Amino acid sequence: MSLAHEVSFAIDDELCENDPELKQALWTYVAGVIAGRLRSARVRLLDLYAPHGAGEVP
Repeated sequence: MSLAHEVSFAIDDELCENDPELKQALWTYVAGVIAGRLRSARVRLLDLYAPHGAGEVP
């Protein structure tokens, strides 16, 4: 189960313009979430379609 977060981008954009460290932290977080979801999707697809014994999933 995953949680979805709704963010007011107008407010965040204004905050990020004034604070580059906040901008970096937000983008790092978002990139991590996207990477995790892509990794999970890859594993699910490999579980469904890869031949058995095709190798280790990193």
